[in-house]
Amino acid sequence: MKNKKYVIYNFLILIVLLIIVLLLIKNIDSKKNNDELYIAQEKVTDECIEEVDELDTENDVTASSAEVKLSPNASLVILKHYNECGHTVNEYVEILPEMVNKNQEEIEREYNNFTIQSFANNKLIIEKEEKGFCGEHYVLREENRIINSKFDK
Repeated sequence: MKNKKYVIYNFLILIVLLIIVLLLIKNIDSKKNNDELYIAQEKVTDECIEEVDELDTENDVTASSAEVKLSPNASLVILKHYNECGHTVNEYVEILPEMVNKNQEEIEREYNNFTIQSFANNKLIIEKEEKGFCGEHYVLREENRIINSKFDK
């Protein structure tokens, strides 16, 4: 009987100790979360932030990063408009190396015999007026009672 009481008391003491340990662990964990929240809410201040505020912005020059320049892999479309027949022929060619990294004004200045229709960093469309026929016209003539076709340029 004495043995039985001893086992019950020990069991109750063990349960109380277990509850105390669990409460301590919970309290430590919640305090740790509160500390992390407090650290996250602190305002960050250091020398770099203070220096930015002190900089003189009066003499700053703003640069345009939106300037469109031709890239090395841009495509070039030449629209040749022929006066005599009224046709327009599209030629797709590779961009010339001297055109790379030039803006629209530079291209207009260097290639003033062309009219720029469209200018983007990956595609340039220019137009040029040509005299004569486009090369897709034939003239039929009779020679010695034989009809000859001649490509007329």
